[in-house]
Amino acid sequence: MKKLKRSTFTIKYIRTSPYKLRRVANQLKNCSYKQALIILEFSPYKAAFPLWKVLNSFVSNIVYQHTIQMNSIFIEQIFINEGPKQKKFRIASRGRIHKILKSTSHITMTLKYSI
Repeated sequence: MKKLKRSTFTIKYIRTSPYKLRRVANQLKNCSYKQALIILEFSPYKAAFPLWKVLNSFVSNIVYQHTIQMNSIFIEQIFINEGPKQKKFRIASRGRIHKILKSTSHITMTLKYSI
């Protein structure tokens, strides 16, 4: 008899805007691991690369901890939250200063798999 288990992983302070990451992450919900890798590999967006790295890291952790097959891993939930913004300033004409805000993201992913 196979048991379903869930694991939640979080990666913080990814230097990409959450809007760009959400556009790719919404395609991955309720996908198997292999389908998600194919979607991320052939995605035309640059935001797919950090999600690909995160997914591979999470799955290698699970495979290392438990002896499971890759076919039994599914993405149950994926959240992209907004992190703190890095604030920079750029000097403008007439002695003024313009703000530059660099956004960061937090990725939370829940994977379910059978043992």
